[in-house]
Amino acid sequence: EDFVNVSQNRPNPFRNSTEITVNIFKDADLQLTITNLIGQEVLYIEKSGLQKGEYIFAIDGSNWENGVYFYTLVTASQRVTKKMILHR
Repeated sequence: EDFVNVSQNRPNPFRNSTEITVNIFKDADLQLTITNLIGQEVLYIEKSGLQKGEYIFAIDGSNWENGVYFYTLVTASQRVTKKMILHR
């Protein structure tokens, strides 16, 4: 059973920063990883013991190159990957 909902980042495409909203329907640990098009990790966030609720991750991509990125959210029972685009 899915207990995490990951929204598409907003705005998308983005210029320097974007937000990813995660809704957790029961307590969970999670990892959020962002990789570039060739699979290099550009950001890793780990959160333990999150209670159910909504969480907004503010992502600063001002030092990243233009292009396509993928963000993956992993919990004990789910793995969700979505695409985002950085375009200045």
